[in-house]
Amino acid sequence: MEEEDEDKILLRREYKKHIQNIKKSRTREKHFKYKNIGYTEALENYEDDIKYFSILFGYLERKQDNETNLNET
Repeated sequence: MEEEDEDKILLRREYKKHIQNIKKSRTREKHFKYKNIGYTEALENYEDDIKYFSILFGYLERKQDNETNLNET
């Protein structure tokens, strides 16, 4: 009887972890979708200024990489 209770508890924990992972993956998918829409609209609306956007996006990517590296150390 105790083993069954322990098994149920373990199953519930695994189920919760699984549900959390599904929610995280859906959030990531939405993030990438909207990020892609933002880049596309920016390029369509400002075709003449693409070089400025590429500089800005490059700067933001490097800044994010630097912050990630700082947080890891």
